[in-house]
Amino acid sequence: MIDKTDVRIAWGTPFSTEMEEIGKQLRRGQVAPFHPSRFYSFVGSLRETHNIDAILHLNYRGKNGRASSKLEIIDAGKKTILEMAQIIRRVFDIDPFQCELMRLDLASDISGVPVHVFRDLARFKYKRFSSRIEKSFETEMEFTAMGTADAQTFYAGRRPNFVRIYNKIKELYKQWLKLKQSCERFNKQMQRLEMSEEQRYYGSRYYPTFEEFLKNEGIEHGQGLTLTRIERQISGSRFPKELRLFGDLRRAHLFNPYASMTIMPSTKIRSFESPPKGVSIRDWLAAYGLNALWNACGDAQQAFSFVQKHGNGNGKRVLDSLLKILPSERPPITAAEILDSYVRSIERQQVGLSASQDILTP
Repeated sequence: MIDKTDVRIAWGTPFSTEMEEIGKQLRRGQVAPFHPSRFYSFVGSLRETHNIDAILHLNYRGKNGRASSKLEIIDAGKKTILEMAQIIRRVFDIDPFQCELMRLDLASDISGVPVHVFRDLARFKYKRFSSRIEKSFETEMEFTAMGTADAQTFYAGRRPNFVRIYNKIKELYKQWLKLKQSCERFNKQMQRLEMSEEQRYYGSRYYPTFEEFLKNEGIEHGQGLTLTRIERQISGSRFPKELRLFGDLRRAHLFNPYASMTIMPSTKIRSFESPPKGVSIRDWLAAYGLNALWNACGDAQQAFSFVQKHGNGNGKRVLDSLLKILPSERPPITAAEILDSYVRSIERQQVGLSASQDILTP
């Protein structure tokens, strides 16, 4: 999918009629919620002022940079290319398809394959993943592994052109936790105000359950859910010739963002990301051990015979209890599956577009 899209707006490009008034105000000085930033005269979310899903970075002020502005599309991964184009046109009087890309994140989501499997199986040109930072001036590749017991993130390459592989469910959980804490903080502060119970009830902020939050993201929550995102980030001067303008996104399905990545052959995969609800860590570790024994023996029959032989008469009962919680197998991961996931998600975002379309239809 096209998960993030930033476009460059050339100096002197007029605002749209909808944005003309706030443009005039900004020329006279700061206007809420806009504020100065390190590189731009003003930055502000248009979602707050105009209900437009975009962040406007107005007037680049770097000494050596080109005079320009940047429009950052909010939640690009949930939008079609036409919807993103309409957002650009709502802000500036410009042909969106002729805008230059400033940053582009292209992503695939793979279900049932934990991050650590990619650490073991993914190979990039000249280098492989490493737990330390490695730099090569010949290949301009840098590899970093970062993570905790709960989540891991791996990088291949360095800015402005790299691949990031991470646990998408854990990232969404952090977003949900931040929303939950924000709502609870607001409600706690509201308790200090003098207001009726009815006012307090209707004024309180409510947050969804994590399952509801995932569903809003298009993900059905289930026990043992594992979702890994493979994301190619491109920015700066590293855009390929196929993807330089916003209009080029109409043919993004023809581009392979993972051309430098290969996946080594593997066996079937079981995901042991975290114990399902109601399963103790002791039983989960035992199931993990059974899976390791299964792989070491080469087939289920030999593994089960080993357990029954050394189970002191309880082998069958132990196997029955562990097989109930053993995660299901999925086929080995392949580079073709990753690319197919990318292409299918891109095609969903291209609905309503033709490759020859240069302007938005009314």
